[in-house]
Amino acid sequence: MRAAAAELGIMVTLLATQSGIKGGSIARYPAYAHAIGNAVTVQVTVDEISGPIVIALWLWMAWTSSRGKQRGRIALAVFFGLTSLSVLYSLSQGSLVYAPAAMSVGLGLWAIAAAAIMLIFNKASSPYFQRREPVLA
Repeated sequence: MRAAAAELGIMVTLLATQSGIKGGSIARYPAYAHAIGNAVTVQVTVDEISGPIVIALWLWMAWTSSRGKQRGRIALAVFFGLTSLSVLYSLSQGSLVYAPAAMSVGLGLWAIAAAAIMLIFNKASSPYFQRREPVLA
């Protein structure tokens, strides 16, 4: 649930700082103003479309994990890997310089996902995710 809220925070932050991201990038590279404006608009549009899908995935993973389903654990591990790659990609593209607010919220999301991974794959939580035979009354 916290990761879904963090993802919503990322969407709000990107929408709120879109003009600042454009302005800062254009000020740094004025010769590419038109291309930068288009690139930022396209990226924000992609984030607006993918954001609700990612929020729904986080909620689904929380729901399946709360029911002790193994597929929730696997999906969380895959999603954590994708989130890690996304953070590394953003760092390599200079997001700390051009979009520090969005990057800091993204790092917060990564920290939440890392905590979830540590808790779900903890030895103490493993029995919760093991297959149980139905009890016949």
